[in-house]
Amino acid sequence: MTACPQRREELIEHALGQPAGAALEAHLAICAGCSEALQAWRQKAAQMDASVQQLTAAEPRTQAPERVMAQIQQLSPGRPLYGRMALAALTIAASLILVLYRPGPPKKVPVTITALSTWRSPTESLLHSTADPLLKSVPRLGDKFFETKAGRGKNAQ
Repeated sequence: MTACPQRREELIEHALGQPAGAALEAHLAICAGCSEALQAWRQKAAQMDASVQQLTAAEPRTQAPERVMAQIQQLSPGRPLYGRMALAALTIAASLILVLYRPGPPKKVPVTITALSTWRSPTESLLHSTADPLLKSVPRLGDKFFETKAGRGKNAQ
């Protein structure tokens, strides 16, 4: 059975050793559920008290710290293996970097490459026209770029 919800806190405090009031004593005489719950909580409290007393009363065995330290020393060697492996990997990596990325003597550039570096396309000089200066300025109103003479063409009459 379970305890009445309105009396639950009072029952727990009474189970833990607080004296019960007259109202609680009267209720316990009437309610079987609260009486059974009180007995169950008193048993649990007694079990916990006994366990705590056992733990506090137990003394450590003689030479316990020495045995623990001996076991720790057996499990851990003087220098861990992974530290040595990390050092070896670092040494190999540094050696590879030095060998692969070592700056060497400057490479000699063939003459044909240096000649190509100064080469310029002839297009710029070949595409110039004699009319370029005329194209760089804006003509004034009424000016002509080229003189034309009347009657000198196929269609001239």
